[in-house]
Amino acid sequence: MINTGYSELLNAFKIHSKIPESNLLLFYTVECGLKHLFLKNNKTVKKQTIKDFDIGTHDLFDLISFCKIPRSISIKSQSRTNRNSKESIPLKEIHQAWRYGVTLKQEDEIEVVANLKNLVVYIEERI
Repeated sequence: MINTGYSELLNAFKIHSKIPESNLLLFYTVECGLKHLFLKNNKTVKKQTIKDFDIGTHDLFDLISFCKIPRSISIKSQSRTNRNSKESIPLKEIHQAWRYGVTLKQEDEIEVVANLKNLVVYIEERI
């Protein structure tokens, strides 16, 4: 894992939130934004990094929990279904599915993307 801190995470969130839509980038945008909020909310010195707090996870549920984000904003389900194999994909692995071209059931993908977009708005209001 690359060691990144407060400023880098904020910069990544700002850059990626402006790029035309890609589900994978949207996932990583939210991940960077949540990690930035975590560092900000914990009143850390800006020189501290995600490695200092062991938050190198891709698990958005963990990051949402760490940031104490209300359930009304957060993602509702912890897994989605692969469109072709009907395999259950944990949310913390959705970025891998999108990276490798695995498609989700259409309604699952629509719901995940809508939830991620809601999280972007929530984060933007707090940075």
